[in-house]
Amino acid sequence: MVKNGVAFLTLADKRYPQKLAFLYLQDVVEAFMDELKNKYGTAGGVDYQSKIEIIDNSYAFLKFGILLLI
Repeated sequence: MVKNGVAFLTLADKRYPQKLAFLYLQDVVEAFMDELKNKYGTAGGVDYQSKIEIIDNSYAFLKFGILLLI
């Protein structure tokens, strides 16, 4: 799944229901987009792709990953 220039994917056992995998992936996309909105705001039609492209910190979204595990 691609949204705002970011590719999201999930890996699952082939026996895992495909519909559930995509529902999980949709949750991940929504949570990531919420984190972008929290970090960069929503005013003025923010171009999130350009913001992502200039991130130079490998751990910029570490908090996001931890939140998904909870």
